[in-house]
Amino acid sequence: MAITYDDINKLVREPSSQVRATIAQKVAESYNHSTFTPKANKLAIDIFRLLMRDTALQVRKVLAESLKDNMNAPHDIVLSLAYDDYEVAEDILKSSKVLTESDLLELVRVNDDVKKLVAISQRERVPSTISSALIQTNTPIVIQSVLHNSNAEINEQSYFHISQTFADHDFIIEALVCRGDLSFTLAETLYALVAERLKNHITKRHLLPKKMVERMSSVSREVAILNFLTPWMSDEEIVTLVQQMASRKRLTNSIIVRALCLGEVAFFEIAMAERASIPIQNARKLLNDPGKSGFNALYKSSHLPAMYMDALYSTLKLVREEIRKPQKMQPKNFCQTLIHNIEAHQYHQSIQGMAQLIQFLQKPTEFSI
Repeated sequence: MAITYDDINKLVREPSSQVRATIAQKVAESYNHSTFTPKANKLAIDIFRLLMRDTALQVRKVLAESLKDNMNAPHDIVLSLAYDDYEVAEDILKSSKVLTESDLLELVRVNDDVKKLVAISQRERVPSTISSALIQTNTPIVIQSVLHNSNAEINEQSYFHISQTFADHDFIIEALVCRGDLSFTLAETLYALVAERLKNHITKRHLLPKKMVERMSSVSREVAILNFLTPWMSDEEIVTLVQQMASRKRLTNSIIVRALCLGEVAFFEIAMAERASIPIQNARKLLNDPGKSGFNALYKSSHLPAMYMDALYSTLKLVREEIRKPQKMQPKNFCQTLIHNIEAHQYHQSIQGMAQLIQFLQKPTEFSI
């Protein structure tokens, strides 16, 4: 396709916006496929600059749609289209790689058009600087859109801002929970937040006793943490998680005991060390003491209920025997097998606190530790 300055003159005089839009599309297609000579290429860019000032929105929209995927499109033209009305800017904001990070940050800063912000949040790649700026707008629909974009990079500070500022927005918390790149400590915070909201919802809706509802929410949070977090964590990560839980008063007796009974020995050891305020290595030495004195000393320092000391000592031995086997079972099956082994040894009849421990495991919403 060859174009001349006569074509530009005809374009200016053309009264029909539909025809001008068609011409714009044809010129852009040839420009995108690099079929022009250098001179024609310059003329095409002149046509684009002319069309940018076209009063007909339809013409500018066609131009934006035609140039959105061209990485070599002139920066000033693309940027001008990005600042245009939403109907024109949408495709550029979503797709154009000509826009720089600085361009996008400025677009977020000056924009009060929520639809434009959502369009930016849906880009193929959203760097953490851009996602942070979008999140700082505190616009729920924009934040939800960022969270739904799996290619949006979101830093820890932004995650915590969302969890604290939008705790009452169910659709945002749901989107946050469903993302797969949360840190373990943030996931634990969210489990606690969701459990608290669940407790309040059930209490109001079903008029159940407050104590029962608190146990239900606590159990759901603890099971979620132990089943979905700890199996994949290193000792260092568990230490960070345990310290966070302790600082927020969520390192409860029940989660420590439940961890042991689900076979999560590392969490149990680190939690005991945290409770006793001693190094993990020292706690492990005490727990591995061939006699009972090391376990008893640590147990007393951890402030767990005295009546379960003998029961948990025997439970730890059974758990270690089970995890030495070639295949470790899923948490639910592990707990059931542990109860079976306790009963097979008749520990529930001969060891203080063991019968109550079994009740705690079988009916967690009715029995607490």
